Amino acid sequence: TPVPTMSDDAKQAMQQAMQQVQAANQQMAQQNPQAAQQMAQQAQQQVDQAGSIAGMIEEAKHRAEAMAKEMKDQLIECDYGSECRMVIRDACRLGTGILKGPMAGERQRGSWLQLEGGEFQYNRESDPAPIIKWTDPWNYFPDPSALRPEDREFDLERHLWSKKDLRRLVREKGFNADAVRRLLQEDRSMRPVTDTSMSYLVNLRAINGSTEAITGRYVGWEYHGPLECEEVVTILRATGRAQEADQYEQENDPLKEVRVIVFFCEDEILKIAPCYPLDSNESLYSLFIFEPSEASIFGYGIPDIMADSQAALNGAWRMALDNAGLSVGPQIFIDRDIIEPANRRWKLEPRKIWYKKKGAGVQGTAMEAVHITNNVEEIMNIVEVARKFIDDETALPVQAEGELTDNPNITATATNFMSMASNVTFRRVVKAFDDGITVPTLRRLYDWNMQHNSRTDIKGDMKVEARGSSALLLREMQSAMLLNVAQAWTVHQTLSHMIDPYAVARETVKSMMIDPDQIMVSKEQADQSMQAAQQAAQQAQQQNPAVIAANARLEATKIDSKARIDVAELQRETELMKLAEMTNMNLDKLRAMLQGEQMKIDSKERMMAGEAAVEMRLQEHAHEHDQKMKGSGGFISAS
Repeated sequence: TPVPTMSDDAKQAMQQAMQQVQAANQQMAQQNPQAAQQMAQQAQQQVDQAGSIAGMIEEAKHRAEAMAKEMKDQLIECDYGSECRMVIRDACRLGTGILKGPMAGERQRGSWLQLEGGEFQYNRESDPAPIIKWTDPWNYFPDPSALRPEDREFDLERHLWSKKDLRRLVREKGFNADAVRRLLQEDRSMRPVTDTSMSYLVNLRAINGSTEAITGRYVGWEYHGPLECEEVVTILRATGRAQEADQYEQENDPLKEVRVIVFFCEDEILKIAPCYPLDSNESLYSLFIFEPSEASIFGYGIPDIMADSQAALNGAWRMALDNAGLSVGPQIFIDRDIIEPANRRWKLEPRKIWYKKKGAGVQGTAMEAVHITNNVEEIMNIVEVARKFIDDETALPVQAEGELTDNPNITATATNFMSMASNVTFRRVVKAFDDGITVPTLRRLYDWNMQHNSRTDIKGDMKVEARGSSALLLREMQSAMLLNVAQAWTVHQTLSHMIDPYAVARETVKSMMIDPDQIMVSKEQADQSMQAAQQAAQQAQQQNPAVIAANARLEATKIDSKARIDVAELQRETELMKLAEMTNMNLDKLRAMLQGEQMKIDSKERMMAGEAAVEMRLQEHAHEHDQKMKGSGGFISAS
């Protein structure tokens, strides 16, 4: 965060230094050396200040890069990408996705240690690295009075623990062993879970065809939020921590808020952590809301948004199937007084024999077929209209899902325009993900590293900047534009001075979803390689026989021209001496004439130098094309 401000300070210091230098020059011109020296010292102080600020900027950049790399490693270690995909799935289906973290010490790393006797023993150690994980929205119960995530007072999360889970939590998270023992003493192997809050799971299992009850499980709860001082004291004394309870009771202050994490199951308090993991006291739960609701912290998912149109589509599809089933064959009317089947079964079959009854008249028809009108085509129009409504309501057209349009002649440009139009909504959704998940989660991870990480070279005043909407949705367009910049701007006569080719190449590789650190060398290595290539090219050019011959001819031309100039100078001096003796010129007039002659000589020297260069190019051209040398026609050839 301080880099932009410090950059402005450095620029201001350099501008002040330049002003001091100009003032010092003016004082020197006015024959005031003391004031000039004072202003020069002030200018030097400004330059030193600008250098110090530049060093701070460079140090801040290094620390920010180190922190970003450390956080990236931590996210890869806890499989942050797959956890976020679960969050996105929940947000699309249910309207809200939940991510929890960072949390430390929940993972266990195992290693085999060799004992003194030569035997090996498996040792478990807690991994202090932070983890971030997905939370099931069905098990998440925030403050019901909150309308926005930032308004939450507390968070509750439900867990469904087995006996194995409880034993593991005693070892890994320090659950109260006595409380867990009391829970495990009850035989729940065949006891079904009767908690009414778990009815959703029973319904989901029933949808999948499972009728078995959930047995042998313990419904536990995890509370994140504030407690009043009296509540903390009561809980501490109930768990046998009287000394801490007395300390909290002495510090009783209505303005003091104690944020805690409490695990409990039925009537047992399993663990209480009075020290919140983060000094910022920020909730560990991040929410991604697909479509916000005005009356609840939970939002609307895609099924909610398209519910009416989906109902219309389902009804139209059922009508189409019913109509198709009815109209697939005719309805048969049979007069039983006229005919009867030979096999006594009143069922239409191929090549079946029917008997005409005795005494039946010839009037009337024994069988009559009536065809039901097929209206499937008209009904499918309703289906298409419902699909169009779904596209409009969800702002997710079929092109965005990778489905081709009905027009086979559509161009790539038109497809790109349609994709960009659909990206307008995607950018809004991705921005909501950045605001709800990326920024708060990575901000908490940054706070965790600042508070708990032992590395000092990564710590500094920083801010999380989310660029999902630009990095994900506009990647293809950015890649094309960056390639255009790399091809056109880096060789432009004016723009090339404003562009860093290495930075352009790095951003182009990023836009192709490739890590530039894996395929690109550092900028220092690239500069060294370019310098080595330039030196090799210069050496190869110097070793070229044609270039060597041309250089030799140029040197010979310069020597010949120098000799001629020396002879002309000697002749000029002699003639001037004769002229002075003959006309008795005074010294001032002689000097004036010498100056005029000197100007003429300087002009001829410049002409000779220019013609020598032209002569060299003509010689090189004649040598390359095996032609006879022609002079430039100037002063050299005439001489």
